[in-house]
Amino acid sequence: MRNIATTVLALFCLLGTVALATAAPNGMGGSDGPSIASPSSQTVIFHYVPGAVGNRFQCLDAWAAGCKLRHAPPAPPFASGSITVPGIVATGAVFAQLYWVVLADVEQLPTETFNGSALVREPLGVTASPCWAEANAYAYRADVSGLLVPGLNTLGGFPDSGLFNVAPETEGASLVVVHTTNGVDKEIIVTAGNDLVELGGVNPADLILPVVEPDGTGAELTFIVGDGQSAGDEAYWNGAALDAGDAFLGIDPGPGVGYWDTVEFGVFTAGPNTASVGSNAPLFDCLNWVGTLLKVKSGGCETVPAEPRTWGGVKELFR
Repeated sequence: MRNIATTVLALFCLLGTVALATAAPNGMGGSDGPSIASPSSQTVIFHYVPGAVGNRFQCLDAWAAGCKLRHAPPAPPFASGSITVPGIVATGAVFAQLYWVVLADVEQLPTETFNGSALVREPLGVTASPCWAEANAYAYRADVSGLLVPGLNTLGGFPDSGLFNVAPETEGASLVVVHTTNGVDKEIIVTAGNDLVELGGVNPADLILPVVEPDGTGAELTFIVGDGQSAGDEAYWNGAALDAGDAFLGIDPGPGVGYWDTVEFGVFTAGPNTASVGSNAPLFDCLNWVGTLLKVKSGGCETVPAEPRTWGGVKELFR
């Protein structure tokens, strides 16, 4: 009789645990799921190849950083924050995009600003919420190339209730800037989209990056991910895990709370050059993967030829 009672009790506990894991809106899951890879929704929005036609003498590098915004003051009704940009990045910017994700039941009005200027949203897609009570995750990007300043760049007007599981909540924001440099020239690929990575599955989102530089070249790979928590999520490069099961820990600086990551990993190119984000056993996380930056080393910068100083050199200009 005791064995029967113990078995029944254990069954009730198991059912309760499963119900809690699948229903508790905390951004995480706790039960297994299918392990089916699917193509990423992200598309290439910038691709620079050193030495290609039209690219000579540019000499470019790229930089990325993020900020947690969920519940950041003065929320409610809006969160604010900042991202500090190095001088060489801001003054040499040739491409600059801000990414962010808003959890909400319906799309919010466009109230976001960057250094006091209204942002023009470019929608990246809508998914179900990454295991929170809100119905949806709305991802956006915006061109901020004309708004960047060296040092502190302010973020304002991001919709936020100030409470977990109460719509709306802005997860965070990340800035990607391509800029001129005096250092090593790099092939640069920037993508944008909105992939919902749900509990279960090792590689549910695969993104093939169209690398031109030869295989075996060193590179830096950056993921922009919303809702990363300290369990069960993983980043991959060509099928190999880049971290021991906790790639996205929500470690971008505040002032907000919660979970937002702009994380860089060192990799080597080796076709097909596939970046992936997944949930990993025994714990499972739910994520929104919205952007990727790959910087592939190419060699020294090709400098602009010196202006002719001799009469013979000047005559060559007119031949």
